[in-house]
Amino acid sequence: MSQVVTIRISDESKDRLERLCEFTRRSKSFIAGEALEEYLAGKLWMLDALEEGIEDRQKGNLVKHEVIFAEWEGKAGA
Repeated sequence: MSQVVTIRISDESKDRLERLCEFTRRSKSFIAGEALEEYLAGKLWMLDALEEGIEDRQKGNLVKHEVIFAEWEGKAGA
């Protein structure tokens, strides 16, 4: 099921969207929906990773920076 959402965009964004629609032969609705899905996926991935990191910190699952840097330096010389 899909829902209707109204957004405001600049004249420049509207022109660019229309150009992309002409080039891809897709509707404005399709392009905007696809763009929103990609944006949400990226942002939610980041938020999920942050929540996981916070949970790790609360559990005491931490690694000191020195250990990580030493590991990186060892791999860089390999």
